[in-house]
Amino acid sequence: MAFFDDNLVTRGMGINVKAGVVVKATDNFRFGLAAHTPTFYSLNDNYHAEVGFNDDVNDVVVHTPNDLTYDYALHTPFKLMGSFAYFFGNVNNVESQKGFLSGDIEYVNHKASSFRNNSDNS
Repeated sequence: MAFFDDNLVTRGMGINVKAGVVVKATDNFRFGLAAHTPTFYSLNDNYHAEVGFNDDVNDVVVHTPNDLTYDYALHTPFKLMGSFAYFFGNVNNVESQKGFLSGDIEYVNHKASSFRNNSDNS
């Protein structure tokens, strides 16, 4: 009988800030702006594996000599967002409302992302 067992545990934390504002320019027109700062993650992986078999004579088990630990950092890019909404008809009278038109735009610079290994393990 053969078996394979592996275990990966990832722990970490991240921090960022998100802020935005919506402005009611007129009764029928609204626009919004928002910004998300980069997210800074600090992560840690701990890995252990075993493989083995028994053939009714021998039990053979091979495993990672020590738990493998990896520390790394991940930085995501910042985001800028804009939005608008226009309402047709009288927004104060439900019966006279005719619909709305809305749109969103988002800017993300993915080149600003980074991934860095902080461990001596390769």
